[in-house]
Amino acid sequence: MSLVAVLVALAAIFVALALLSAGAVTMLVRRWPPTGASVLGRSTTWRAAILAAPAVVATLGCVALVSSAVLEQCHCSEHALHHPHLCLTHPFFAQPLLGPAIWIVSAWVLVVAGRVVALGRTVVESHRWMSTARLAPIHMVDGICVRIVECSSRTAFTIGTFAPLIVFDRTLWDELSEEQREAVVHHESGHATRRDGLTLLALRICQALFSLRAAPQLIEGWRAAAEARCDLYAAAKLGDAAAVAEALVAVARSRAEHSAIDAPTPAMAMGVGADGSLEQRVVALLNTAAGTKSRVALTNDVLAITLFAFAAAIGTWMWPGDSWHHGVETLVGFFV
Repeated sequence: MSLVAVLVALAAIFVALALLSAGAVTMLVRRWPPTGASVLGRSTTWRAAILAAPAVVATLGCVALVSSAVLEQCHCSEHALHHPHLCLTHPFFAQPLLGPAIWIVSAWVLVVAGRVVALGRTVVESHRWMSTARLAPIHMVDGICVRIVECSSRTAFTIGTFAPLIVFDRTLWDELSEEQREAVVHHESGHATRRDGLTLLALRICQALFSLRAAPQLIEGWRAAAEARCDLYAAAKLGDAAAVAEALVAVARSRAEHSAIDAPTPAMAMGVGADGSLEQRVVALLNTAAGTKSRVALTNDVLAITLFAFAAAIGTWMWPGDSWHHGVETLVGFFV
């Protein structure tokens, strides 16, 4: 029972630290909005990291709490009980925290349950789209596999997390020239290589779990930056930024002409014409036309954040002495 108290208390502390961090992030975003004249000047990883910050901070806090006991450096006898102890060596110290922890975790579950269910429905919808797309005719464009589907919308998008698919609406496919198709396909190939579907899912999970008020703004900013990054990638692959800009305009024109009858793009998809920053993207492409042959790195944002969090957790765990451990325990003591 004592070990259960430790685990439940850790869960409650994770939730509390995450929500406090979410509040801090919201205030920082309001004070310094992460916007700019050019979406190309903004890192997608940085935008994703802001939204993932509550989860990372809460994880590091929990790592700090258990680090002393795991490293067999229990210090419970070295100071008085002026704050709670979460020690795996002496789990009975966590017993007084069990009641408040159950209330905190239960309240949090009730608050986020609706958002989690809604996200689950969106993921199921995405899976259905992928199941339909896998049965669609395949076209190869510069060695890239493209599914041609009747989407009821003039669009092209990438959908999926670990094995993303590139989907192209048949009507839009027929409307575009061969060069425009290549530009769109290379753009979507950038999303697939970056595994942007995985990053989007992770960001939506953070949004659902941590009630971050700035989440919609941050997600849209991330999407715009990701679209701009893939524009550059397509320009680099084709060696012609103007051709990519022309393709973007052609897609936008087709969508505008049929907006009244077009169905929406799936929520978990990264579409070539999904955001409203067309003018910025075209201007940015034309301004970088001279450098389109340079290599554009495509990094998965979730992987980058995970590696950073893992390194920070190791640093927290191996920090000399018990300063992190004692500091987090003291912080917890203020709220108990």
